[in-house]
Amino acid sequence: VTANRSAAVFVARRDSGLTGLADLRGQTLHAPPALAIVHQLGIEALLQAGLDVDTDLTIQVAQSHNSALLAVLQQGGAGLVGLPTWQDARRSGQDQLVEIFRTRDIPGFVLLGNPERLPPQRLAALSRDLLTLHAEPVGERYFQGSGLVRFMQPEPGLLEALDPFADRAARALGGQ
Repeated sequence: VTANRSAAVFVARRDSGLTGLADLRGQTLHAPPALAIVHQLGIEALLQAGLDVDTDLTIQVAQSHNSALLAVLQQGGAGLVGLPTWQDARRSGQDQLVEIFRTRDIPGFVLLGNPERLPPQRLAALSRDLLTLHAEPVGERYFQGSGLVRFMQPEPGLLEALDPFADRAARALGGQ
């Protein structure tokens, strides 16, 4: 898992008048694909705010977090992006956008290896190499460009805390 924390961030054009989740009623929300944990966090936040995601707003699925952000600039409405994407947009001068809501935070980027598909020695080597990737030139470039922070061993209980998201992703993949 990367050392950074993330969250789902709702953004809008500064001139839109949107200031919170309640303002999304009747709006279009540009969001990353349903399998993205950020998408799932966003749905969770909308439901907790009392919005019916099927009738109160239109969710337009973008191909990526960056695409969702660009759609807000070009088409209006609101966007749902991961915190690293939002921080990168702010660094690159997207002063036309404003944050209107941020969800609870979650672990950074999580990588899982399937022991049924990769031999144990390969999984061990990948795990070892990922933990030192940040110290290599290619790793430095990766982390500088991605907004993520070095890989580290996951905290105990991390996978169990992510189970609800994995269950939703499995349902989405299965069409349920």
